[in-house]
Formats: sequence, structure tokens, C-alpha cells
Amino acid sequence: VIELGRSLGLIWWDLSAYGDLRAGMPIAATSAATLARAQDEACFHLAHGRACTEQSDYDEAQGLLQRARAASHDAIADAQIDIALARVAHERGEFDAGIALLDTAIRTLEASVENSRLLAEALYVRARLAYKREECAAAVEYGEKALQAHRFAHDDRGIIATLCILGTAYSEIDDHENAVKCCADALTRCDSLDDQLRRGEALYALSQVECKGRRL
Repeated sequence: VIELGRSLGLIWWDLSAYGDLRAGMPIAATSAATLARAQDEACFHLAHGRACTEQSDYDEAQGLLQRARAASHDAIADAQIDIALARVAHERGEFDAGIALLDTAIRTLEASVENSRLLAEALYVRARLAYKREECAAAVEYGEKALQAHRFAHDDRGIIATLCILGTAYSEIDDHENAVKCCADALTRCDSLDDQLRRGEALYALSQVECKGRRL
């Protein structure tokens, strides 16, 4: 059950099959707990919690992620759980709590080159939180670091998401040239991947930038 849960968890996540994740991960977590495999149990609670976040069920997500944190005894896994908890905090407007979680995760992940994708995710969420707090210079700083880490990890979709937040953050500090450049780069990458969902996000970011540019 545990090995099947791992395999199906990855497949369901890639397919955005969040309902299947929410149905299947509790079975795998129960099996892991029965066999006293705490790290596997934490992994399944994490996957379940992330699926709940994607479906905007933040109370359920937070409870599951806290259970994952309690079961985990691995520094990298702890950092991954903290990133997931920070995403929940972002959605609930609990920005200070999210930043504290991310700063801890970033310190852990900066010392581990092989986890550049996780570091990139942490930096990206940190940039989003800074933007939400209207700390746009900080959003640019963390966004540029996230962009570098996503490029190192060859994560095209992460690059697109980061370029979008960078575009809007640059716009808020009146750097219209870099704002437009980031959004245009995001659109080009969306077209190369034929990713219509992210293309919509990039177009929305560009519309915000152009609106701000007309007011300058």
C-alpha cells in the first residue's frame, strides 16, 4: 500500500487529480502509521494537505500539514512541509507566520544544492508574501533569487510563475522596462509549452503592468 501510495501520489499530483489524492492518501498514511514508518506517514499527510490547499480547504490542509510536521524527522522534509504551511498562511492572510516558516525553510535549503527546486519554491512564495505586504523591493529581491533557482532546476513552470510576480513587483517600484520584460518572457515560455492556464496568468500580469505604465 505504501509503495502504491507513493506512485499514485506522484501521478495524481501531475494530473491535478486532487480529489483522488484526498481519497487515497489517508489509506496510505494509515498503513504507514501501522508499520511505524513515520517519514512515509509524514509524506502522505503532506500530499493530502497540499491537495486540500489546491481545493481551498485551508483548515483541513493546515491540520494535515501539522500532522506531517509532527511525524517528520528529516530536515529537508520539514522544509517542504513548512513551505506548504506558508502557502496556507499566504491564502489566509497570515503573512508574518508565512514569512517565519519560509525563512526557516530557506536557511535549511540554501545549504543543500540538490534541493534547488524546493529552494526555488520557497523563494517564490516568499516573494509573493512580500508583494502582499506591499514590500515590493523585497518581492523583487526574493523573486530574482527564485528565478535563478528555478533556472538552475530547469523548472519552466516555476520560471513562468516567478516572472509573473516579478513583473507586477517591478511595476510597483516604477521599473516599467523590467516589468514588461518579465511578462513578455513569461508569455514566450507559455507559448513554447502550449500552457494556456499559465498564459492566462501571464496576460493578467501584463495587463496590470500596462495599466500601471499608463498612469506613470
